[in-house]
Amino acid sequence: MSDPNDRGMRRADESRVVSDLSMLNSAIVRPSLMESRRVTIGKKAAEVRSSAQGGNWRMPLKLDHFQVTLTETDEKGDYVVDWKFHREILKDDKPRRLPIKLLFDRIQLNAMTYLGLYNGRSAWCKGNGQVASRIDEKNPEHRKEVECPCDYLKAGKCKPHLRFQFHLDGMGLGEVAVFRSTGKTTMSVILGSLALLKEQVGIVLGVPFEQAPIADIPLVLEYLKKTVTDKEGKTRIIPVINVKCMLTKEEIREVVYKRQEFYKRSTDDLNALLVRRNEIEMARERAEQAKILAPESPAAAAAIAEEFHPDTMDEKLVDIGPCKAKQEADDLKRLEDAAKRAIPPSVIDAIAEAGDDDLGEEPPKQAPKKREPKEAPPPAPKEQPPKKKDEDWL
Repeated sequence: MSDPNDRGMRRADESRVVSDLSMLNSAIVRPSLMESRRVTIGKKAAEVRSSAQGGNWRMPLKLDHFQVTLTETDEKGDYVVDWKFHREILKDDKPRRLPIKLLFDRIQLNAMTYLGLYNGRSAWCKGNGQVASRIDEKNPEHRKEVECPCDYLKAGKCKPHLRFQFHLDGMGLGEVAVFRSTGKTTMSVILGSLALLKEQVGIVLGVPFEQAPIADIPLVLEYLKKTVTDKEGKTRIIPVINVKCMLTKEEIREVVYKRQEFYKRSTDDLNALLVRRNEIEMARERAEQAKILAPESPAAAAAIAEEFHPDTMDEKLVDIGPCKAKQEADDLKRLEDAAKRAIPPSVIDAIAEAGDDDLGEEPPKQAPKKREPKEAPPPAPKEQPPKKKDEDWL
């Protein structure tokens, strides 16, 4: 006769194995999901330009709709648009709404963030707001650790990056679509929307914020436009990407319970399951955070550099060394509040340090800070490619 508790013990053992594998593989072969689609709102212009160093490049252009591409490129170096997906699944060649579902319950596993500076089509420096991995100029084949953030963030060369992964209709289990952005408004809106969704699901189920399950809930990725006023009083229109849920609270409860239908346990047992799932995802998040700071493949890094860092493609950067930012009392309180909302403090701090330029708001005035002497002077200005009208391209 089987033990009635055997089923629960087997689930716990399987969960521990998954957790152990996540931690083990982070040091050997990091587990990852197959990125089979790219969701973007931009492409490269047809015109080929020559840079100051004699290289060729193409200006990034914005679109007024989403474009879903494959991860392969054509002979021109452009990502191949998945027209079959557009016409058979989305039923639209120029969609402004995409039905999506999250993969994980923890916000940071769905929307991973980091600070990045790409130079010469490679990831020159990537950090998490505390420590960064940077190419060692004395030995370019190796990377060194420096404190993060540094003056490159304030100079606008280093930018907050968002890698938002999700599931699209018609995709198989194990493959994901990815949307990338360096737009401060879009990053803030997406992270804020996911935090609000998680809070509301927790209220509906009566569970703590960290345990609220948000995976598999039908959501909408929406392309919006917003009129903002810059510091000079001029108005302009910027694209903003938002995530929203169109379900009622009753429908959310039904979706979540249907997801857990296999267990058919009591409320206490469901809560215990959510606690265990949160522990597993916390272990996986540690592995993903290490992974996100690792340099991408040459092709992936070149694509990110061309799209989000065209102004540093040919510039020779000077290693300024570690320069840890000091926090004022109000900044520390803001970080504590952000941590309670499960939004990565490094991202909130990076957005504040960089200045909310796309919202056209003046940054808060602070007392002048004492600076430590730099190891080397900043790089001399060189001829740069024409800058985009918008300071942050999504």
